Amino acid sequence: IFDRVHALASYVLDALDERGIAAITPRDAHAGIVSIGVHDSAAVVEGLRQRGVSVSDKMGRVIVSPHFYNITEHIDRFADALRAVLEARIHGV
Repeated sequence: IFDRVHALASYVLDALDERGIAAITPRDAHAGIVSIGVHDSAAVVEGLRQRGVSVSDKMGRVIVSPHFYNITEHIDRFADALRAVLEARIHGV
């Protein structure tokens, strides 16, 4: 289970990189949780919830914690939704 969760968390980091979104979690020292620093994380988490994506808001960060039952398509959907939410906030939508 550890190897699967670690691989999924690495995939999250890759998916964020591909979309130009910086994670706080270091690539070379991570477990199964990825933290993303954003302005007004509670609003970003709510925007993701409205798009059917379940993440957490902790200490002003968006927290993603994939587990063994997740698949890469879930992560891609999350990353696309996060990019959409962040772009909408920039453009005041």
